[in-house]
Amino acid sequence: MKYIQSISYSIPSTISLDIPTNFIARFIDRCDVHDNLYALQQTLSSSSVFDFHTDGSVTDMVKFISPYIQFNSLIDRWCSSNHAELAAVLAALLVSPLSSIITIYTDSKSIIDHYNNLSYFSFPLTPHNIFKGLNNNSYGLWF
Repeated sequence: MKYIQSISYSIPSTISLDIPTNFIARFIDRCDVHDNLYALQQTLSSSSVFDFHTDGSVTDMVKFISPYIQFNSLIDRWCSSNHAELAAVLAALLVSPLSSIITIYTDSKSIIDHYNNLSYFSFPLTPHNIFKGLNNNSYGLWF
C-alpha cells in the first residue's frame, strides 16, 4: 500500500518581527533601570559629544564645563568589579545617541585591555564581536 500525501505551504512574502530599534528596549528588561536609562537617553538626545566617567571617585579630580549627570544602579547577580565597570560602560553606550562622539574614562584594566584587543584586530565593533570575540577566542567581553 502506497500513501501519497500532499502538504501545501507558502512562505509569507513579508515577515514582521517586533524588534525594538531602541537599544535600551532591546537589551534591558523592563524595570526601574530600564525606565531610568530611557529617561537619561531622552535628556541626552540633543547632544552629540560625551565624556563618561565609570568611577565616581574620578569626578572629584575633573572640572566639568558641561552639565554633570550621575547614574547608578545595582547588579543583582554575579556582581564583581569587572561586571560593575562593564555595566557602566554599556550604560554609557546605551544612553548615547547614535553617531555620537564618546569618550569613556575608566580605571578598569580589564575593560581597557579588552577594548585594546578588539581595536588591535581591527574588526567591526558590533555587539556580537564585543560579547563573543573574534572566532570565539578570549578577546570578547563577557558577563
